[in-house]
Amino acid sequence: MDKLDKLRFRDFLQETYQQNLPENEHELTKLLQNMNLAADNGRLNLAGVLLFAEKPEWIKPQFVIKAISYPGNEIHSTKHLDTENFTGSLRNNFDNSLAITVSIRMFTKPFALLQDIVAGR
Repeated sequence: MDKLDKLRFRDFLQETYQQNLPENEHELTKLLQNMNLAADNGRLNLAGVLLFAEKPEWIKPQFVIKAISYPGNEIHSTKHLDTENFTGSLRNNFDNSLAITVSIRMFTKPFALLQDIVAGR
């Protein structure tokens, strides 16, 4: 249970089930197992790591989202506008990925319009 982000799990329990975080480790482990977030040995399983580990990318290095913005519609091997790596919980990665997607869309549409105006189209 040392990898569990207890604050995030506590908030989840309170918001979703109006339940407090168990005070002793045995009850916490049993709750996580009943929710299919921990294995029989008490360690977080894959779902538990993705949702509630403090640093999931330390446990599973592939739990990183890499976002790259390329100019135009073609993927270039050497030219890109921006790159971001997102780490953390699944919810955190989802929120950050959505935010960068929205910001890229907001940036590229006005930029394309400006290119059309400069080109006289």
